[in-house]
Formats: sequence, structure tokens, C-alpha cells
Amino acid sequence: MKMVLGYCEGDLRARLAEEFPGHEFVEAPTVAQQLEEVGDADAFYGWPGREVFLAAGRLRWIQCGGTGVDVVLATAEVADSDVVLTNMKGPHTAPMADHVFGMVITLAHRLREMWEAQARCEWDTASWHETLTELEGSTMGIVGLGGIGLAVARRARGFGMTVYGTDPRPVDSPHVDEAWGAERLGDLAAASDWLVVTAPLTPDTRGMVDGDVIGRMRPSSHLIAISRGGIVDEGALAEALRSGRLAGAALDVFDAEPLPPDSGFWDMPNVLITPHASAETAETFEGRRRILRENIRRYLSGEPLLYVVDKRAGY
Repeated sequence: MKMVLGYCEGDLRARLAEEFPGHEFVEAPTVAQQLEEVGDADAFYGWPGREVFLAAGRLRWIQCGGTGVDVVLATAEVADSDVVLTNMKGPHTAPMADHVFGMVITLAHRLREMWEAQARCEWDTASWHETLTELEGSTMGIVGLGGIGLAVARRARGFGMTVYGTDPRPVDSPHVDEAWGAERLGDLAAASDWLVVTAPLTPDTRGMVDGDVIGRMRPSSHLIAISRGGIVDEGALAEALRSGRLAGAALDVFDAEPLPPDSGFWDMPNVLITPHASAETAETFEGRRRILRENIRRYLSGEPLLYVVDKRAGY
């Protein structure tokens, strides 16, 4: 087997070569290198673009390095092919859920403004009088009750929050008070103090959190986007934030990444921006390596692979 490593951190190639002797693992971080190597490759680790996929002569398996597969499925030929597409579920859920609550607590307790005051050596307790928000007794709405969404729900329970969620396939979870179908997204927005977007990006979810949904949120509410850009209508969100129809937002993902320097989000005092980094922990990377090694073992022995993607559903 030959596997092109389009996504390769640290000593991954050396570790794979040691564990699977007799097989070829080639680092190819650039498109030019991928085009040079993919012609005779059996497998690809990463997110190959259309040009690279079409150059693959005998590719049988694509292993994405995370949970999102929208970039790969943007190539229509991938969805129409018999190439198996797998992703990685599990390692990213805990750090992403932790990140959500880092954002929530920062917004609820105005920590950014307090740290800015710290930088100015200001001690003014009266400035925060009745301006902070308690989480206990508030409502969290979760858009997408997959692994990330349920991890967020577990943490919300620990803070004494009421938890609602929407999903195309609503799940029964002890951490979710009520789970509704995706058609009730507007009701979820209206009920939520904190609306957290954890859904995958698919044709059905693109632009799903639109102006109508945002318009149903209360002026005191906040929106947290953690999974993929493109699900939230950024123009409608920006207008709601500027006009005061929405209290604030925390955004780890955007339509265009990196976020352009001229984006209006940068200068909004009620917006927290992080660079699509919520899952970037050492534990996440080691978890991904474990899944990759196990799937290579399964591929070589002819066993079913872990986390095969339904290419029509998009996840």
C-alpha cells in the first residue's frame, strides 16, 4: 500500500513506517507534491482537492484528518466514486466543548473587558455592577446533536442550564431536556440564551442559521459557532450585532478562513474571535493518530474501516 500524507504533523510518517513495514508513506503537504505522488497511491490522508483527486489513478480510500468532510465532498467526483471516505470522531469533541464554555464564561463574565482593565492597572468593581450574567438557570440551544453537541450538553448540565437541541435525527440523551427535529430551529433560537452551532456543513445546513433564525433570538442572547463556517449567515449576524438586536457572539469558524483583515467582525466589541483552533490540543492529535493507525491496520487486513462517511448525507 502507498498512502500520501497530505496532512502530516511531527514524526507521523516515521511512526507509520515503523509500525507498518513494507508499505509506503509519503509526506506531501503541498498540492504540487500531492499531484506528483497521488497517481499510484492507494490511500490519502488529509483533504485532497479536486485536481489531486482527479490525478489519482488507483485511489481506494481517503482518510480525513478530522470530523469535517465538506472540503472533500465539494469535489462532486468524490461523492460519485466508490472511493471510501472516512473521518475521525471522538478526539475533537472534548476540547471543542471545553472551548465553547471558555467562550460562554468569557462573555457572561465580561472577562475580556476585565483583562483589558488589568492591562491598564484599573481596579473598579463598580464598573461591573449588575452587568455579569449567571449561567445557572439559563437555556442553551444546540444546533446539531452529534458528538460535539452532546459533549456541550453534558457540560451545560454541570452549569445548571436547561438544554434543548435540534437535529435531523433527534437523539434521546439524559443531558438534553428536549430534542427536536431540524425544522424547529427557529423555536430553538427563540428559546435560547446561548445558541451553539455544532452541526456539520452539508448542503442542508449551509446558511441554515439565517436572518430569520437570528431574528428570533432575544436581544440578550449570544450565538456561538464552533463547527464550520457557512452554516451561519454572517451578514445577518453582523447586522444583528451592530444594531444591538443580539448581545454578542463567539466565532471559531467563518465562511472565509483565514478571516480577512477587513472583516467587520474584528472590531466588534461584543464578538470573540478564535482562529478555528478549538480542537488543537495534544490529546486531539494523539487521538487522531490512533484512529489513523487502526484504520490502516483494518485496511491492510480487509476489515471494515472506522467512521465511514455517508457521502450523500455529508457526514
